[in-house]
Amino acid sequence: MRSHTHLTTVSGVELHWEETGSGPTVVLVHGLTDWHRTWAPITSLLAERGYRVVAVDLPGHGFSARPDVDYTLDWNAKLLGAFIDAVGIDRFSVVGHSYGGGLAQMLSLTHASRIDHLALIAPGGFGKEVNLAVRLVSVPWVWPLFGQSWLVPLMYATAPLGGRDNTDLADRAKANSRPGTARALSRTVRDVVRFRGQVRHFLDRAYDAPFVPPMTVFWGDRDQVLPVSQAQRVCEEVVGARLVRFPDAGHYPHHDDPEAFTTALVDALNVRDAAPVTLPARAGTSGADVGNAAAQHLRGPVRE
Repeated sequence: MRSHTHLTTVSGVELHWEETGSGPTVVLVHGLTDWHRTWAPITSLLAERGYRVVAVDLPGHGFSARPDVDYTLDWNAKLLGAFIDAVGIDRFSVVGHSYGGGLAQMLSLTHASRIDHLALIAPGGFGKEVNLAVRLVSVPWVWPLFGQSWLVPLMYATAPLGGRDNTDLADRAKANSRPGTARALSRTVRDVVRFRGQVRHFLDRAYDAPFVPPMTVFWGDRDQVLPVSQAQRVCEEVVGARLVRFPDAGHYPHHDDPEAFTTALVDALNVRDAAPVTLPARAGTSGADVGNAAAQHLRGPVRE
């Protein structure tokens, strides 16, 4: 199925994105050192099942711009939300992988009432553990100074780690060799990871959202980047969050078995009238608050 390519400037940052198909919108958000083509194994499958698929290159990645900014999680999430508004997406589901999963979670702060489903694939922010290669990028001074020359060799060296389809590796490495990529990567990682592990957690900001939309978590049991045990812990705490595991998959279950993954994703997206998840109780929250938020979500979209 044919894809259409676009360049849209949002808050002064040019973002590259592609859309395929028609129907309810699904926004796909990739992870670190990745780009829109990471979704190629499932894009056509989703479009064939009646979805409009929007895959964006995050700033500092792919064919998008590399501005000299701080690249914090908050900045990236605000820009992603502004992009969704700028291209006229009203109600949508969001699928986020790895770091993109962390960004997808942050959209609940500003777009909760417009999100039909939050689909997270091995997302960041579910635990402290993270692979050594990611932690090394967080080392201050070294990566910003030398990372641009190291970035492409690192991509080739770590390519087998995620267990993904690397047929796009040469093109992806070429795109990520553009000036400013290492700076963007260093600042992005440094905001969420230190040498001892991840420093952001889903629950740190989840209570600041009006509610957290219906959520399904997808994870490969053989993930060598982020362990599946993180998903087990969070889904035990967050009532209503559903975990789908892929026994033979690594960090990219949508690459390992695209058909099985797409089927599981569509099953999640097709659940009608699903209520927002219930966060662990803490001071100042109540069941009534969650019930009111759920009622608003099921009534339909409300502009924030």
